[in-house]
Amino acid sequence: MEIELYKHNEIAYDKIQKMFEEKNRVAIIHATGTGKSFISLKWLYDNRNKSCLFLAPTYEILDQLEQHIKSEGLTLADFPNLKCVIYPNFARLSQQGIEKLHFDNIVLDEFHRCGAQEWGRSINALLNNNSSSQVLGITATPIRYLDDERNMAEELFDGNVASEISLTDAVSSGILPMPTYINAIYSFSDDIDRIQSKIDRFENDKYKEIFQKRLDEAKRMLQNSSGLPEIFEKYIPNTDVVIELGGEDAKIIYFDQFMEQRMNGTCAGGTGAFIDQMASLLNTDTEGLNELAKHHKTIYPIASRCGVFAKTDIQPLLNEGAAKEDIAASIFQAVVNQTISGLACGRPIRGNVAFLGGPLNYLSELRNRFIETLQLTDKTTIIPEEAHLLVAKGAALDSVSVTPISLEKLKGKIEVLRVSRDTTTEPLKPLFMIDAQYNEFTARHKKNTVEKADLKTYTGDCFIGIDAGSTTTKLVLIDREGRLLYSLYGSNEGNPLQS
Repeated sequence: MEIELYKHNEIAYDKIQKMFEEKNRVAIIHATGTGKSFISLKWLYDNRNKSCLFLAPTYEILDQLEQHIKSEGLTLADFPNLKCVIYPNFARLSQQGIEKLHFDNIVLDEFHRCGAQEWGRSINALLNNNSSSQVLGITATPIRYLDDERNMAEELFDGNVASEISLTDAVSSGILPMPTYINAIYSFSDDIDRIQSKIDRFENDKYKEIFQKRLDEAKRMLQNSSGLPEIFEKYIPNTDVVIELGGEDAKIIYFDQFMEQRMNGTCAGGTGAFIDQMASLLNTDTEGLNELAKHHKTIYPIASRCGVFAKTDIQPLLNEGAAKEDIAASIFQAVVNQTISGLACGRPIRGNVAFLGGPLNYLSELRNRFIETLQLTDKTTIIPEEAHLLVAKGAALDSVSVTPISLEKLKGKIEVLRVSRDTTTEPLKPLFMIDAQYNEFTARHKKNTVEKADLKTYTGDCFIGIDAGSTTTKLVLIDREGRLLYSLYGSNEGNPLQS
């Protein structure tokens, strides 16, 4: 009997078999829902006459494996040499107990979990004790994002990845269907009042202060759109979608039967700060960037998720002589792409679209990139007067229902903030506790200094070294004894050859 696989998994299985001819450890990285567990099942079935170990993080996965076996018309009796264990139980084995275990084939399901401290200890002991065994790892992602972004495919499998299918690839190729977006109406006001009532009844002042801070922070996050319904109803009542860009944040707000806001996280990629940074790379400001973009002819692909990635795209264009006008427009297009892909996430932006915030108020070419990309018309494009102040107006309108405080009380609150400190977290220790530690540090580093000589009085042969990098130019001049006569380190201002 053969276990049949879907075409994409059949291709992956063939790659696994081929890689096992040369390697003992092989991994596959397939998105959730693509049926990768059937790949491990087929591998176990094809090697059923060998001793096999299947490790998984939960009993639910073991139950799922058994269901898959039944769905193929098989039973566990068809796998006479298979042992199934969950990672927590395996981690309880002693070192001596692990050393007694020997398997021909090992499957590590969700192998990114093997990076956990206790689980990792036992798994590494198992693999070291079974160095000649064939090990198959399966997961949807090999990265441990909350653990310094460790790549477990590199750590456990030396980067031997036979097949990789991301969620995007799975959807675009038809392996998985397009996701369905489901929205629900929910109000937090009752929950906030209920939590506040509980905090007010706290008798322990320390915990009362801690939880009050957390609630206040949550309220600030929820009220970040405060005033928006009022301002839209008053100034732009026919708006369907709002796109707002600020100095460090970006928002898309949908208006349908209810309001849905989507906002960027802690990264300022694709916002005003990003535009400022890119403008400086072209040795101009945002206004100059806008003027350059007015005369563009070509749009280049530029990353906007991170300023570092964007520089990596822009600098080669500058080095190759691309027109700054084209690069400026490409930077604006990158912001558009980041906003739409990162916030809309597939939800269409249709109907009347309003543009708010400083960047979209002052930078006409940035607006034009949005308008062209979204295929808006004059009728569906809304550019309010003083768009950079519109949300502030909404906050003013919303404040009508808020109890006012006196200026003196506000000043008192500010003074409290100046002297207050966070007692809920443990701050890092300073680099130097006392002056003696700092003095010892500076004295130690001063030992590794280059001997210098005066260029004005020097006569004789000298040698010059130039490092023309992608963003900076470095130059040193030394004499025959290696003494430093002159040095330069500076930005090339986007033109390495001219600098």
